[in-house]
Amino acid sequence: MKKKFAFTLAEVFLSHFVSCSKNAYTSAEALSHFASRRKTAFTSAEALSHFAGHRKTAYTSAEALSHFAGHRKTAFTLAEVLITLGIIGVVAAMTLPALITKHQKKVVATRVKQFASVWQQAYRQVEYEQGGSLSVTLGAKDPEAALNAYNETFGKYVRTMKVEKSRYGITGALQNGSGFYYYHFTRPNESVRNYLIFCPYYKDCKQLADNGPFEDSETISDGKKTFGFWIAGNTPTYAWDGTREWLMQKCSTWQKGYCTTLIQYDGWEIKDDYPTW
Repeated sequence: MKKKFAFTLAEVFLSHFVSCSKNAYTSAEALSHFASRRKTAFTSAEALSHFAGHRKTAYTSAEALSHFAGHRKTAFTLAEVLITLGIIGVVAAMTLPALITKHQKKVVATRVKQFASVWQQAYRQVEYEQGGSLSVTLGAKDPEAALNAYNETFGKYVRTMKVEKSRYGITGALQNGSGFYYYHFTRPNESVRNYLIFCPYYKDCKQLADNGPFEDSETISDGKKTFGFWIAGNTPTYAWDGTREWLMQKCSTWQKGYCTTLIQYDGWEIKDDYPTW
C-alpha cells in the first residue's frame, strides 16, 4: 500500500505563492510546485533532489512574504463603512436644504424675468395695433368679459397651453409650467383697473384665482408663489421713492406685490436678505 503524505501549513502557503512568482523557486516552493504535478505525494528530500538542478535564484522567506503581500487585497470593515456613510449623511443633511433653496430661488427669479419680457412685448404689440394706447373698458368681476378682452389683445401674442375662466377673471397656463391670473379690479369711486399676477407654477395662480380675495395685485400676491404686475408687464412702482430700503419695507408688509419690483431692482435675482423667502 502506498502511503500519502500531508503538506504542512507553510507548504500550503508557499504553494499558493508559487502561482504568482515568475522567478526561480526556493526549495520549499519547488516542493509545492512539483508535488502539484505528481499524483503521488513526495517527501521533502525527493522534491528537493529533483528540483535542485533547475533552480537559478532563490527567495528568502522574508522576500517571499513581501512579494505575496503585494498581491493581497485589503477591505474595509463593516464599522468603517458605517462610519463613512454616517459622515456623508450628516454632511448631506447640512448642505442639501441650502442647495435646494438656492436652486428654487434661481428658478423663480428666472421665470419672473421671462414673464415680464414676454408680457411687455405683447403689450407693445397691442398698443401698436390700437394706435399707441391700450383701451379696455370692462366691468369688474366679469370672467367672460376678461376672457374676450384677453383673446382680442394679449392672447394673440402670448403662447399658452390653456386659458380658463375663474371667479373674477381668467388664468393662463404657459409652456414652461408657469401661469398668470388676469382680472379687472376696482374700489368704490375708482375706475376699473386691469391687474396681472404671475406664478412660477400655474397651480398657484389657479388656486389664487379660484379661492383668493378680490384685491389689487400689490395686496394679494405673496412674493414667493405669486408676483404682482401691472397690465403693461411692468412691476409696481406707485409712490416708490427709488430706494431699495423702501422696497424691502413694502415687501416685508402686506403689500408684497412690491417684492416683484425688488427682484427687478436686484438684477432679477432673489438675494439672501429677500424678506419673504
